[in-house]
Amino acid sequence: MSIKDKVIVENPVLWDNFKKCTADITEAILEENIGGKMYSYKVKHLSVEYIEPYMIFIIFCKLKGFDYSYKESDKTLYDISFRYQNYYCVFSYEKLGLILTTEIQEENVIDELFKKLSSAGRITNLLLKSVIEEAINDGNFTLENNSGLLRQRYLYFREKVKELKPISHELMSLRDIEKHKEVIFNTQSMLDAYFSFHENILILLLPFKKFNKSLEKITDLHSANWTKKYNRIFNPHDNPVYMHWFDKLKYLKELRNKYAHGGFEKKKGSFYPHIEGVGVIPVQPSESDRGIYSILPVNDIDFDEICKIIDEYESFLFGSDWKRPLAILKSGLDIRYDDEYIKRLTEAIKSEENLELFLTYEFKLFDHEVNMDW
Repeated sequence: MSIKDKVIVENPVLWDNFKKCTADITEAILEENIGGKMYSYKVKHLSVEYIEPYMIFIIFCKLKGFDYSYKESDKTLYDISFRYQNYYCVFSYEKLGLILTTEIQEENVIDELFKKLSSAGRITNLLLKSVIEEAINDGNFTLENNSGLLRQRYLYFREKVKELKPISHELMSLRDIEKHKEVIFNTQSMLDAYFSFHENILILLLPFKKFNKSLEKITDLHSANWTKKYNRIFNPHDNPVYMHWFDKLKYLKELRNKYAHGGFEKKKGSFYPHIEGVGVIPVQPSESDRGIYSILPVNDIDFDEICKIIDEYESFLFGSDWKRPLAILKSGLDIRYDDEYIKRLTEAIKSEENLELFLTYEFKLFDHEVNMDW
């Protein structure tokens, strides 16, 4: 069943709204207006509500059923000709972006056209909800690889702390206290950035694990917490080495979590009960004197220990059986989850030679797409 047939069956009322919204847009034969006066506009430079090129293609070709041409030599992904009211127009998606070539000169008419398209786009988003959900459940999607950017954020805050050089609390001046605040804030930001990076790679590593798409939804893992992601990928309960690193990282995670949830500790840890005849006491004594459990710790933050845990963990992980999958992530490639691509990933990590061939091919393909060299 085509996308058009599917949305008509599933949502006839919305489909009727779509038809009414686009009634003034009718199909035309490409270049039927040769000889007439035409004007070309870069859509991004127009004072109109921008509409993405993929949405133009869906509205015109997938839903309205218009024909389109593909011009490889001109680096044009599509040319779609149509009439708005009685004006001849062509949308072209070229290397320079989305282009509107038309007889229309009047700004108000162009503005009306894009208002119609914006409305049609909003309706189309609603019509496609079930189509999109089905594609995701079937694994036909790509996740953006943000691991490089997130890691840079972690390293940025780590360097900030190193520059500040954490100081001893003995005989602290007011200036030292202000400096110590910066150490605390940047250390927390560093931890937050590191676990964002770590959660990103855990999701991107899923295609390298066996998973049944009919029983397991990627969206469930995507929205799960760090613990569930780590357990799903590394299965630490069956692997003592990964359990060791889970415990180490969990310690750091708890430092980060307090500040990610309003500055409160887990469970009742931030409550100070009033005891008659005694006063205010903590729920439980601190289990260590590390001093990382308050906004301004009494003792030094052991920044070096935090960095040591992260560095030793990464040294282990990047030298483990995961080193080739991690090399793919480090390359910056976005990751697909469809069956065909997963088979290619499985082959790619069997040897260093396979890995190099895979990355060379993928980046060649990426360059072709960016440059529209099809």
